[in-house]
Amino acid sequence: MTTAAALHADLTRVLPAGPDWALSARHLMEVVRTTAGIAYRVGAAFGVPALVLDTAADALIAVVEALDTENPPAPDYRLLALPAFRLAALHETRGALHRALAGDDGAEHLLDTLELLTDPNGFGILVPGLTPAGALRDLDRILAVLDLDLPAARMLAATHLAGRPHTPAARTALTQIASAWRAIGITS
Repeated sequence: MTTAAALHADLTRVLPAGPDWALSARHLMEVVRTTAGIAYRVGAAFGVPALVLDTAADALIAVVEALDTENPPAPDYRLLALPAFRLAALHETRGALHRALAGDDGAEHLLDTLELLTDPNGFGILVPGLTPAGALRDLDRILAVLDLDLPAARMLAATHLAGRPHTPAARTALTQIASAWRAIGITS
């Protein structure tokens, strides 16, 4: 597969069914989407292009929608087909946020905007009580799940898509994935 093809591929991700691991995804999506809107208007010193922020917000929307589905594919997990470019945008956004918190001059407006939208004293416009550092922690938690690219996850997705989610191979794969989630501090 060429690099260009890899950038457009959908990555099937297996997510824990319980929404607790991603409770902040909806808030993060609102903050990132609003930040993208401001970045489009201001156009400077956000550490990442506005389009990348917008794409990262789309990825967070996909996570929220996968968890909110009324007819889940399985009681223990959700499947999410996430385009690779959206996952890359989440990583670029995470990098910009990290640089902003470190005081990088190239991301000064990002930090200012995040501090306006969030506030540890409860006065944030969008998410009272959230800090930019807390947003980074929440994004890291979501990315920890989305970045799990285990053979077991691919096996579970394949068996599910083939209409055979209850085979011994699928159950073994789910056990391995749940173990990986627990290893990174996520309970399903």
